[in-house]
Amino acid sequence: MEIKLKSNDTKEGNVNCDKAASYTRVSTLKQSEEGYSIQNQMKYIEEYAKGKGWILEDSLKYTENKPASKEEDESVDELNFIGNFRDRPKLTELLKEAQRGSFQHLIVYARDRLARRVEDAIALEIYFEKFGIQIHYAKPGEDFENANPKIKRLLNIIFASLAEMEINILSSRVKEGSKATITKGNWAGGKVPFGYIPVRYEDYSKGGNKRSTKLKVSELDSSFIKKIFELYSLGYGYRRIAQMMNTEYSFITWTKSKIETIIKNKTYTGYIFWDRRGGRRKPNRHNDKPIHSPLESENVIIDEDFWEDMSNERELRSIRKDAFYYDTEYILKNKLVCSKCKRVMKAKCPGGKRRSVYRCADTKEKRVICNTIIPCSIAEGAFRNYMRDVIFQFKDSERFWDLYEAGFNKRIEGYRHIEELLKKRKEETEELVVKIRYYIQKENDESLLTALEIQLSIYENLINKYNDTLKMLKKKTSVVQKNREEVESIVQLFLPSLFTDIEVDGIKRLRREFIIRFIDRIEVRYNNITGEVSIDNIVFLPPELMM
Repeated sequence: MEIKLKSNDTKEGNVNCDKAASYTRVSTLKQSEEGYSIQNQMKYIEEYAKGKGWILEDSLKYTENKPASKEEDESVDELNFIGNFRDRPKLTELLKEAQRGSFQHLIVYARDRLARRVEDAIALEIYFEKFGIQIHYAKPGEDFENANPKIKRLLNIIFASLAEMEINILSSRVKEGSKATITKGNWAGGKVPFGYIPVRYEDYSKGGNKRSTKLKVSELDSSFIKKIFELYSLGYGYRRIAQMMNTEYSFITWTKSKIETIIKNKTYTGYIFWDRRGGRRKPNRHNDKPIHSPLESENVIIDEDFWEDMSNERELRSIRKDAFYYDTEYILKNKLVCSKCKRVMKAKCPGGKRRSVYRCADTKEKRVICNTIIPCSIAEGAFRNYMRDVIFQFKDSERFWDLYEAGFNKRIEGYRHIEELLKKRKEETEELVVKIRYYIQKENDESLLTALEIQLSIYENLINKYNDTLKMLKKKTSVVQKNREEVESIVQLFLPSLFTDIEVDGIKRLRREFIIRFIDRIEVRYNNITGEVSIDNIVFLPPELMM
């Protein structure tokens, strides 16, 4: 809709009407329901433009669904003024359009629709004045056009201050309300973490007939979370885990960011945390002492100690920023432990003609912990000799077999558990499909019919993905466990080829991957005088490659 009326106040000789632009904004659904809807704002703005005889073109109507507030410590950048409002793309477009001189007036419903902070309100007014543009407010009681300029500026500051005070009061109330909700063990709102289901219940502690939300563990999804944490503990990165999960469980779209969000979410330890980060308004803020709920033991998916271990691992990975965790010259990297100081030894390349070494050093403080420095070639040679000469003795062979058997049984049980849960979810989805088909037969409204058909297609596609995953799980659970002789023969054939001195494409990665999958840590002691390395202990992992 365009309003084109000839102005009664045009200057002599100017036959064209002034052009106006409009800016409307809501930040929440509740605001829309309380009279701040875009339609309601535009009604007053169009009436205002009509009364002034200005042209309000559709191309100059800017509508935004964003909050106006910014970070508390974020001041106006004078050198990049438009960049101050990068979180409000429509306002940014409006500011750029003002530079082109496309309009002479900006009509906004109310001051708090344009800015919530006094500093922003004054800066915007000065900006538009620079390009000869006047700001007008269509809400009854907020237009001071006929007032003295000084009085008008003072009133603008007062109204802007009231808007800022209002948002601060609302923010404080929201925080207190969320804090009370969390401390009762209830979900305070927002997107529910993957792995949980929101359950509504009658909360009589609020007084009256009010409802609150609790979180409940989804058995199927929680098994995926455990799998993801297990893979991360084995050294895999977010992207690689997403690829592996997409291969096995394709009915869910796994992405790098989804895996990262899961790994970082402490809610899986049974607590609901709130105010850990700043959210969309303060994305860079981090609170080390967030509000949290009491422990809900039935909501524990990941043991808290294990989660803390993975949190420490995340920090170490971010520090080393290791893109070559697998493709590395140092096959014992992050596996070699100094028996003297009990720290993981760091792989170092001094440069020049000096030999690469493993040494004890604190990664964060870059200081030496003890004097143990082992040349890489000596440490790796000692490891290869140990594996060749010791691992196949009866005692270690017995240990290796026990680990394989336990690991095999654990994986098979895990696959069977997922299979049972997935069958239940498939049955629930099939029931939904039957209901949707019933409503499609009864429905006459074209728009509703289209929506139902789209939903039907989504669920039918999901059932097909469930079937594909169930077939894959059937194959995995039908794998026959190898006997002890087979396991020993495979290992004996595998290791000599793995630790061959012949360098071919992929052999280094194969060596590295074997160590990551099979070995948790290698405890070593070094004699500086003799130059000999003694391996005190090797802690093995369940052999994943045996599957």
